[in-house]
Amino acid sequence: MANYFKYFPKFTYDDEVVRDITKRPKFLDDLARDPYTLLPYTIKEGETPHEISNLYYGSPIFVWLIYLANNMLDPYHDWPLTTLYLERTIIEKYRDLAQANAGTAFRTSRGLSSTDTLSDRDVLEWTQYVPAPSEQSNVNNTDNKNVLYYYNAEGNKITSDTFFFSGQDKSGWFPRRIYDEEDRLNEAKRDIVLINKEYRDLAIKNLKDAMRS
Repeated sequence: MANYFKYFPKFTYDDEVVRDITKRPKFLDDLARDPYTLLPYTIKEGETPHEISNLYYGSPIFVWLIYLANNMLDPYHDWPLTTLYLERTIIEKYRDLAQANAGTAFRTSRGLSSTDTLSDRDVLEWTQYVPAPSEQSNVNNTDNKNVLYYYNAEGNKITSDTFFFSGQDKSGWFPRRIYDEEDRLNEAKRDIVLINKEYRDLAIKNLKDAMRS
């Protein structure tokens, strides 16, 4: 990553010398104009940026080209998590929500009383728990709190409040539950582009030139 930022010019901000990364968009636009420069790539489960760099460019030191081509400033958040780490993230993020809203039906299915503390596995299961069909439109069923929004076939979204209280027809609207949405967002990060290795040295030169302009 250090090899990436070394090309960016410095300026003084609030008495500190920092790198000016605002020139990245122009360079990315220049790359996108050539249809042969950027190649699609799908990240495999557990694959790291350094592994891809080593596989495609022949060395892990060119990992910054992957970050640059995909406009990644924070690889930890912009790179897809493994299933293990995704689920750990979901558990920590939604633990309090699950503990407060896990309903009787869910707790019974897990062998829990109304006062038992949910385990990590319980929390994860609650984020994807689907109540009985008769309960899915029941606003008083707190297990429906695991729905982040509702969507239809056209891709439109509505909030839970709109779904329950607007009085509109509920047919054709489907719940997007916590686990499914977090997984969907994570999977969307798998499709990236790679700067064609034939253009690698040219990309480095052009980046240096752009930083000097």
